[in-house]
Amino acid sequence: MLATTLHTPLQHLRNDPVIKRFFDQVPAHVADSFDEHQLRYIRLALNSRAWGNHSIDMRGTLAFPFLPKQLYFVLLMGLNRRGVSKKEKWLSMLFTSASVLGFGCFCVLLGALVTYLANSATAVDQLPPELLDLWDWLAMKLGWGIR
Repeated sequence: MLATTLHTPLQHLRNDPVIKRFFDQVPAHVADSFDEHQLRYIRLALNSRAWGNHSIDMRGTLAFPFLPKQLYFVLLMGLNRRGVSKKEKWLSMLFTSASVLGFGCFCVLLGALVTYLANSATAVDQLPPELLDLWDWLAMKLGWGIR
């Protein structure tokens, strides 16, 4: 790609969509001042993805038979090399707190479930029998019968 981009004539470069978008953002007298050599490297710089060195870079297209158009997706993840604003810090803290709280609640509920099932399976009956009939339901679903 590099070799074909560097050997394009000046008029073809000026008609290139990338260069046209670039020219739309600069005054006409500045756009006319670029020579072929400069335009080649402007096009390379604007088309280059060298700046986007991410540890996770997934790009793809989704085509659904019932939709007339295709959808594309991009997932980029990597180290943040820019400054973080106060809002981003606050959102990060909020997300981290919610994640820790959610994981903690999940662990407590899972522990309570395991404790209840162990209590019901061993028939120790340290919990009141009216608590839940979960053990009976599970035993019936698994075909162990009702105790």
